[in-house]
Amino acid sequence: MSKKSDMMTTKKLIVLTFIFIIALTAVRMLWYSPALSPQPQAEQGQLDLRNWHPSSKKVVALNGEWEFYPMQLQDAGHPAPESSSYIQVPGGWSEAFDEGDGKFHYGTYRLRIWLPKDVQSYSIRTGNLRFASAIYANGALVKQMGQPSASLELFSPVNRPTTIELPSGTDSIELLIQMSSHAPKSGITSAMWFGTNEAILYKSSVSIAMQLIVCVVILLHGLYAIILFFIGPSHKTLLYFFLLVLAAAFSVLVDNDRLLYHWIPVPFELGIKLILMAYMGIAAVIPPLIRQLFPLYKGDRSLIWFHVLSTVLFLFVILAPSEVLLDYSAWLVRLLPLSLLVSLGTLGKAIRYDRDSIFLLLATSAVILNVTWGALSNRALFSQPVYYPIDLIIAFLCFAAFWFKRFMRTSEQSKQLADKLQRDDKRKDQFLASTSHELRNPLHGIINIAQSMQEDREQPQSKSNARNLELLISIGKRMSYLLNDMADVAKLNENHVALHTAPLDMRAVTAGVLEIVRFITEGKPIRFRTVFPDSLPRVMADENRLIQVLLNLLHNAIKHTDEGEIVVSAALQEGMVCVRVTDTGVGIASDDLQRIFQPYEQGQSSLARAAGGFGLGLSISRQLVELHGGSIEVSSSPGRGSTFSFTLPAAGIEPTAAVSEQRFSFLQAREHTEEQVTYRVIEAPEPRPGSKDNRPVVLAVDDDALNLNIVEKVLGKEQYRIQKATSASEALLLLGQQLPDLVIADVMMPYMSGYELTRTIRERFSMVELPILLLTARSSPEDIYTGFHAGANDYVTKPVDSLELRSRVRALTDMKQTMAERLRLEAAWLQAQIKPHFLFNTLNSIAALSTFHPEKMQQLLDTFSQYLRISYDFHSSDRLVQLGRELELVRAYLYIEQERFGERLNIEWDIRADNNTKVPPLSIQPLVENAVNHGILKKASGGTVTILAIEHNGRIRIAVSDDGCGMNSATVMRLLDDGAPAGDGAPAGGIGLRNTDRRLKQLYGQGLTIKSTPGEGSEVSFLIPANRE
Repeated sequence: MSKKSDMMTTKKLIVLTFIFIIALTAVRMLWYSPALSPQPQAEQGQLDLRNWHPSSKKVVALNGEWEFYPMQLQDAGHPAPESSSYIQVPGGWSEAFDEGDGKFHYGTYRLRIWLPKDVQSYSIRTGNLRFASAIYANGALVKQMGQPSASLELFSPVNRPTTIELPSGTDSIELLIQMSSHAPKSGITSAMWFGTNEAILYKSSVSIAMQLIVCVVILLHGLYAIILFFIGPSHKTLLYFFLLVLAAAFSVLVDNDRLLYHWIPVPFELGIKLILMAYMGIAAVIPPLIRQLFPLYKGDRSLIWFHVLSTVLFLFVILAPSEVLLDYSAWLVRLLPLSLLVSLGTLGKAIRYDRDSIFLLLATSAVILNVTWGALSNRALFSQPVYYPIDLIIAFLCFAAFWFKRFMRTSEQSKQLADKLQRDDKRKDQFLASTSHELRNPLHGIINIAQSMQEDREQPQSKSNARNLELLISIGKRMSYLLNDMADVAKLNENHVALHTAPLDMRAVTAGVLEIVRFITEGKPIRFRTVFPDSLPRVMADENRLIQVLLNLLHNAIKHTDEGEIVVSAALQEGMVCVRVTDTGVGIASDDLQRIFQPYEQGQSSLARAAGGFGLGLSISRQLVELHGGSIEVSSSPGRGSTFSFTLPAAGIEPTAAVSEQRFSFLQAREHTEEQVTYRVIEAPEPRPGSKDNRPVVLAVDDDALNLNIVEKVLGKEQYRIQKATSASEALLLLGQQLPDLVIADVMMPYMSGYELTRTIRERFSMVELPILLLTARSSPEDIYTGFHAGANDYVTKPVDSLELRSRVRALTDMKQTMAERLRLEAAWLQAQIKPHFLFNTLNSIAALSTFHPEKMQQLLDTFSQYLRISYDFHSSDRLVQLGRELELVRAYLYIEQERFGERLNIEWDIRADNNTKVPPLSIQPLVENAVNHGILKKASGGTVTILAIEHNGRIRIAVSDDGCGMNSATVMRLLDDGAPAGDGAPAGGIGLRNTDRRLKQLYGQGLTIKSTPGEGSEVSFLIPANRE
């Protein structure tokens, strides 16, 4: 602001303030106009009112020259002394006494009033009679206040305005007023009013009413201020304003008509202190109030010195006796104009920049004007029978105008700031969503690189680097959780979260979630436990969002629990399922219990433990639970753990089949749909070529029979043979009966989750031997990692797209069948790769027999040709062959070997099974060859090979045993290990045994069983179903 504009603003303010003061003065003059009109004046102790016309509202002031008898207490019983003087009333009597009279003075006022005719009753209204007085009318004592006395010891002061009814029926009234005082500036210092009884009563009633109105108006402002101070932010401004209002109202009650004295008996000395403290209280509060209203303008130290002065003066008033206070009262009340000057200094600085401060300037001007008129009244320069309330009311109205103006401006600014905040909040959500999206890919790249370095076996890391990589991966996963929370916050704030509720089993959901959180315990010794009653109904919830809520609560429990137990329980309460997550962690302070559910808020314990995070998980959980129609709450105490409880609607009665079919209605061939359903079905593709018996077998596992039926319809009966299991235990039982080509398992199942089922299967079958496809409601990295870590081959996210499901199922079944085909071809190839020394030795045997035993040579030649024919037969690559055909190959091989080794090789046969039974091709011959070459022939004395095939209870046990040299346990374990080198001490036939073992596992879920004892021999056996089809 330029200097010229400053000058213009100052001029305007001066003009405006001047106009305001003139207006207030004009209003006061109108109020005073009846009293300012020409009235009769007393002259030489005589007041002639015989030409005065009294009325019910008209009074006259008893002003003028009164007779005065200093140092004399005259009464009606004694004649008036000749030595008298005249004194002006109202006014002080100091000049009427000699300097040698001391401080204690007394005297008598006398006035004769000549009355008009035809009026019978009159009254007077006393003003300020300082300080003890006795009033006589026509010789009779009509009122006494205190004890006027010529002796200080007998003197008792009382000063209170009062109304006195005078004797009637006379043409004149002689007033005699005895007074005594121990203070300067005493006497009749304010006007006394005379009039009819009705007029005096009216004037006194109006005056009292005006004072009460002022008190009520300003006390209402104070009441608002103190209520706001206690229920809202504790601003000192409100407290100072309340103190100002209280002091102003108190000053009205203890001054003028002294209304407080009519309600409460107040001793004279205390009354003097109360009056002084009321006005000094106003003076002491105004400057700090102004400074609090304009805190930017505290440049000087005048306020500090003013506070010091006010404090000193208050102490002086409290401790000093009334006689001393009366001597210095004129100086004490000057604190008020001083405070106004200090306040004007601040207002002068603030008013240039804050236009609202003009109201405070006008309020201050009104107070100054009221103080000025009050000082003039105390000096008896004018008199008014009725209290004038306008100045104080206008002053507080200006204060109110300032508050309302500032409130309106603050409200407007708050609205603008709220609008801006909402815009910024939307931009923040957009920023969070964009940031989380942009950071997710590079973050996952960092995690993947760190994991690949950690798992690199060719270049192992040092211990310190391994720890650093592990820390880097942990931090990266935490950041990934934060990014997911940021994205969810943006969706929730924009109401972009759509729920797809369905009846869900809390046991199944909880079991799956616990499988996930086991990987984020960070090595803490924490136990997980679930407590669910058997009668617990299902809940109506969105599976994905329910998992998210449980994950957030469990992650929070893990984060704040160093060791102990985390329990997930549920119970039915009034139609709602109440789920509780209880931990034994550090607990939460009571002040934080509600705050932790707010976005970006965390408990103090979180900060103290540097647990990290944005404080979004619990807020997201609360919003998701409320979207489901439930509520979430927490109970906790520091050091005793926490319990988070949330409610979800119970599913009630299970839907009927018709309703269920409608809920999972099939969508005929269409490419996309905005409405998500559990399965989006399109027309099934044409079945694969081949017979029905060669269809891949798919085992579908889900606790919901409806979903199993849908999987069957999606995959198509012409494409696959579907086996269905409604629990993990039932699925394991089916696996023991027949090995499928693929297992499709839902992640969330009760008692045993899909993750646990996968781990159990992987204990027996590799990922190639039995692929597993998981159905999960979430595609977050932790869910996918948990599934892959358990041993799953692939996953499909719900809601399932049927085309995606078919594609992934076909890929996995093709892989399984391709692997099975490769193993069969490998077995056939191994059989076709006849060892050169075996061929060479057989041909030598044929040549030798041609000279000595032509008949045996012919038989050996026929057997050898049969062996070659069977070995190179294409049926060796079939999935199953007849037992008799497999034994025919074994007999041909053993005949040749017996011809070569003679009595060193003995054969025993125990075949008690149907030759039409189906067995895997080349499943017995490798066992026999292994027993001959590595069991019997390594023993100088030879031995016996026993071939056993026994059918019992629908199963066939095939065993090949020998009494050769045997093997130790380490060799047995290495024999079937795919990772063991061929020449690592294992028999050379181990490759054939491994192939046979893998094919048996693929077909029947159980491979070879090897028993061996060094020096006693070995037995290799397997069990297969008795299948003749």
